[in-house]
Amino acid sequence: MLILVSLIFLSIPNLVVATCPNDTVPMSPLLEGTYSCLKLSTDKRSFAYAEQVCGTMKGHLMTISNGFVAGFIAIVLTSLSISNSVVATCPNDTIAIPQTFESNYNCVSLSIGELDFSYAEKVCGTMKGHLLSVPNGYVNTFIADVIQKSGINDGFFLGVTDLFGGIWRNLDDGSEIAFTNWAPGFPPNSSDPLCVHINGDGLWRTENCVVNYHYLCGIPDYSVFH
Repeated sequence: MLILVSLIFLSIPNLVVATCPNDTVPMSPLLEGTYSCLKLSTDKRSFAYAEQVCGTMKGHLMTISNGFVAGFIAIVLTSLSISNSVVATCPNDTIAIPQTFESNYNCVSLSIGELDFSYAEKVCGTMKGHLLSVPNGYVNTFIADVIQKSGINDGFFLGVTDLFGGIWRNLDDGSEIAFTNWAPGFPPNSSDPLCVHINGDGLWRTENCVVNYHYLCGIPDYSVFH
């Protein structure tokens, strides 16, 4: 089934999140998308007619300007159960990561307590996982959304560090990171080993690895526990 997604652009200044019409979804300006609100159709139209319908709402058929917008759309589709994504069966108190996001893990666990980087990795190991690696913008946006909904405003350790040879690597397999989303001014020019944490804005920041933070464990689905 083809689902046409339309966007409505509202020129509302000085708002962090736009006030959107009924039956639409606000899009955070942090995503740096073209539009402020998103509407998903419930019926099928030809491409040309769908664009006309969007025009009646002062919008257009959606353009995807970056991976963060794409990830947000995927989250919306998943939450409305109209995505064809296969979702893993995850252990209690963990959240399924849509498999179309191409994460190394099927599930993610958010810690309530805080630990240093090394001990947090050990705890993830007890769940047959590792501190979470982030391979792309889809996973990064998904995780940022999960953190926002958790209500925890502090940072969460990712499985990313320059502990080994001063090169930014994923902790789980030792590979050099292929995706980053550094906050302005990060990473600093430092000779001290550093570890990466993320919060609800989706931006990456660094801290000494012995400092305690919340942490994200990437873990397999429920089948590995049987």
